[in-house]
Amino acid sequence: MTVHRAFNRNILAVLAAGVATLSTASANAQSLLGRWVLAPERSSFVEAVTGPAPQGGEWVVSRDDGDRLSYSLVETRDGDVVASAAYDVSLHGGLSQSHVDGDVRDVVAIRASDGTTLIQAPAVAAWRASIRIHQVSPQEAVIEHVLSGPRGEFVVDRMVMERASPNLVTAATNKDSLR
Repeated sequence: MTVHRAFNRNILAVLAAGVATLSTASANAQSLLGRWVLAPERSSFVEAVTGPAPQGGEWVVSRDDGDRLSYSLVETRDGDVVASAAYDVSLHGGLSQSHVDGDVRDVVAIRASDGTTLIQAPAVAAWRASIRIHQVSPQEAVIEHVLSGPRGEFVVDRMVMERASPNLVTAATNKDSLR
């Protein structure tokens, strides 16, 4: 049995139980659509795990329609890209793929009724990597990378993102926009 089949059978069965209530965002949930920048002074990183914290970052959400969430996230340090990811995920618990620093990874995502999005990768040696995305206000969102396992939950990083524009203008067109 491949990892994909085991992942589908075990994880999707668990997620399917709550999908009816978790997959539909509430009527007052806000869209993440647009361009966001990292607020490094308000963010936190466990540098023993992540390496040196990024000094800047750009998060561009190109789709957020209740069915799918598509975004790219680029982190920078000293003007160099230190991490990049692209996600295009179903918000209904279906198997999706992500691209993280050149690697393709299978993930499953759901959106809770409070608007929080949870993206999970398959468990490895009883540990699971997850991303939690929550919009705090129209101008602020939080992205957390979390490891969960037998000893509980460990937040690896908490990135506070500030809305730069509801439009999809990126740093490629405005290089001075990254902090």
